[in-house]
Amino acid sequence: CEAELAEALDAGVAAGRLPDLALLRACFGPDIASLPLIDVKVTPLSLYDELAIVAVEATPVPADLQELVADVTATAAEVAPATNGATTH
Repeated sequence: CEAELAEALDAGVAAGRLPDLALLRACFGPDIASLPLIDVKVTPLSLYDELAIVAVEATPVPADLQELVADVTATAAEVAPATNGATTH
């Protein structure tokens, strides 16, 4: 089907015509009546925030990184008062 569509598009371009989308859909598109009806349940975005929080809280810091995390946290605490919380970019 894709090859036939490509040939139809190429023939139209070679003849100097723009593609007729309605005609192309009629020739190459699916039969709308044969498509299944799909019911999509949309999940509120707030649930994704909750999942992210749970994932972060549930992820333990590996033992070999705990000292590094402590050092970074201590350094951040020392720097923050010196800059009054201001950041530069």
